[in-house]
Amino acid sequence: ATIAMACAEFIGYFVPLEDRSQRFVAMGIIVVLCAINVVSTRWGAAAQNLSTGTKFVMLLALVGLVFGYADGGDGAFALAAAEGAVAPAFSAWLLALVAVLW
Repeated sequence: ATIAMACAEFIGYFVPLEDRSQRFVAMGIIVVLCAINVVSTRWGAAAQNLSTGTKFVMLLALVGLVFGYADGGDGAFALAAAEGAVAPAFSAWLLALVAVLW
């Protein structure tokens, strides 16, 4: 339900939706995915794999764009390197990924 609400909120950026309309869109997403799972669990697995694969490809594209078009001389990485900052712990990096992959 949380992911359906997040998806409905994201749709609201492209199509103007009121708060109540966002809830109906989220319910519609849940009903459609529920119907797919009722018809066939294989279809449900395929829908989930498609959704996860799409998210993964989009994240890779975003990382590629950032590293491909960003100037390494400016920004947070250059500032931290210039000040001699210590890199964050690996556990902090994993914690940050939770929000990204949710």
